[in-house]
Amino acid sequence: WMRLGMTVDSVGKIPVKHIVRTFASGKTEKMVFSCLEEMGLPSGKGDSIEKEAFTFEKFYKLYHTICPRTDIDELFSSITKGEHITLAQLVTFMNEKQRDPSLNEILYPLYDEKRCMEILTAHEPLKENVEN
Repeated sequence: WMRLGMTVDSVGKIPVKHIVRTFASGKTEKMVFSCLEEMGLPSGKGDSIEKEAFTFEKFYKLYHTICPRTDIDELFSSITKGEHITLAQLVTFMNEKQRDPSLNEILYPLYDEKRCMEILTAHEPLKENVEN
C-alpha cells in the first residue's frame, strides 16, 4: 500500500495499471479490474485513483478479495471446532505441524504450555485473545 502510494503520476494520482501490476501476478488482470470496480474505484486501464481515495482499508479489502487465505481457515478448522484454540491444541499444533521433525529434541525441545504462552503474550496484542 505504501509503495503504491509513492508511485503516483504527474498529477498525484495512483495509476490503475500500477495496482494491476502489483496484484496480477498469477491472477488475471480482469479479476483485479472487476474487484476495483466492485469497490467503486476507477477500474479502466488508463484510469488513476486519487491517493486519498485509496486508503489502507480499501487496499486491505482488495488484497483479501484477490488473494484469499483459505488455507489458514482450513488449518484452523482442522485444529479446533470452536471459535478459539485451546492451549493444549496450540501445543499439539506447534509440535506436530509447525516443528521440523528432523530437529534434535535436546537442542530444540518440544513446545510446552509455558513456551506457547510466551509466544502468545509476545505476539498477540489483545489480552482478551490470549485469555481465550
